Amino acid sequence: GHEFEKAGVAAVNWVQGAAQTIYKWGDETFNGKKVPSPKAGSSPSMIPYFVTRYVVTITGIKVIKIPTTNLGLTTIKPDGDELEIFGSVTIIPKGRMWTNRNSNKFGFNKRQGDHLVIRNGSTKSVNISKYFYCNDNNRSSTGMYIYTHLYDDDGQNIFTAAFVQNEEMRRNVYISLAGIAPGQTKTGYITAYNRAGDHGVAVYYRVKALPKISYAQMLSAINSKNSRSLESLIRQGGNPFSANLMQTAIRNNDIACINVLGKYGVIISSQNMSTAIKYAPGMLGTLINLGGIPGRNELLAAVQSGNGNLINFILSKGVQPDAAIIYDAIKRKDKNTVKILVQRGILLGTKELTEAIKQNDVELINIVMNSGAVPSQAMLIQAIQTKQFTIAGALANRITPEHAALQEAANVNNSSLFKFLTSKGAVLTNNIPINKAIDNNNAEILQTGLSSGGNATEA
Repeated sequence: GHEFEKAGVAAVNWVQGAAQTIYKWGDETFNGKKVPSPKAGSSPSMIPYFVTRYVVTITGIKVIKIPTTNLGLTTIKPDGDELEIFGSVTIIPKGRMWTNRNSNKFGFNKRQGDHLVIRNGSTKSVNISKYFYCNDNNRSSTGMYIYTHLYDDDGQNIFTAAFVQNEEMRRNVYISLAGIAPGQTKTGYITAYNRAGDHGVAVYYRVKALPKISYAQMLSAINSKNSRSLESLIRQGGNPFSANLMQTAIRNNDIACINVLGKYGVIISSQNMSTAIKYAPGMLGTLINLGGIPGRNELLAAVQSGNGNLINFILSKGVQPDAAIIYDAIKRKDKNTVKILVQRGILLGTKELTEAIKQNDVELINIVMNSGAVPSQAMLIQAIQTKQFTIAGALANRITPEHAALQEAANVNNSSLFKFLTSKGAVLTNNIPINKAIDNNNAEILQTGLSSGGNATEA
């Protein structure tokens, strides 16, 4: 929870009812036994973004001269040159409202010397404040009563029942929060007279709804990559869930701001993950740790980044690769990534093997063939024709070469390859390779061919 107190608890000792109760309250106020000097209390360590903060200030108290009529002439009732005001102004909430921890009412305590001496017709500046908090959803049904319980110390029979009955200046006003939106202020005053009707006061108040932390402030902190400022704004009531904040932090490749938003509950969306793929693939691990759910697209982005640790991390989250993702790694000749992916048991085929051959990498070709890809006679022949002899040897290890492969080996005059193909089961079905060996004056191919189906009488 947040460090608030129910305002109704803070507004203790609200006086209503019998004279004895009023007497007790007045006595405590006068003597300073239970009513300390007014305090705003300790502010909460964090204000939720859906809460509006209100500051209620008693700005001043004015002593009102009481007009009367004598023989048709308006005069002012005399009551001395000044009043010594003590007592309290109490805020009573209606609806759902909270106040700062350890705050108290506005008390003007004579023993502690914070009572008010005010000349007739003059206003005494007070400017003491209390903070209140209201959930925005409850603002329309929430408000407050401001109650005055003020007395003039005339030195005569203080706190007899008659004194309290006759001298208390007691009045209240209700203020609805519905009409006070963030950034707006409502001012006014309460007039209260004693029962004798010879003096009164006007208590001036101001209720201000403090402005909310704006989206522009939050965005500015993110764009400046200031994670400390961002967190401070959130704790002051900024909304971390505002549109595009996480998106912007990801585009900025700003891990610190991303972590701050995640700390305050921002859930990583599929859109966030897509943004990371496009602008900052290295962020994917951070986003997944904050609750982002990886899928095929995230795995593909990790593969394209070549980050083996990230690939393994995403695979550990249950994402399965497919042949197309492995093909992407083959196309980039990323053998380490291909090795990681094929461990998941994906069967590869002609497309993947063809691409591996294009990369002219025997190790990569063998990885692909070990994962189910079977070379064709055409692949073997093409490798011989393009003089990729090491690759041709790797392919021939996986299939039984046919006569056409021997023909191409003779055409390129490669004795060792010709011999290797025959060792893998290749046999001649005609004498063309023999004749080619004679033309090339290659005795080794001639001898090997004759022992592998060639006809000496036709040579």
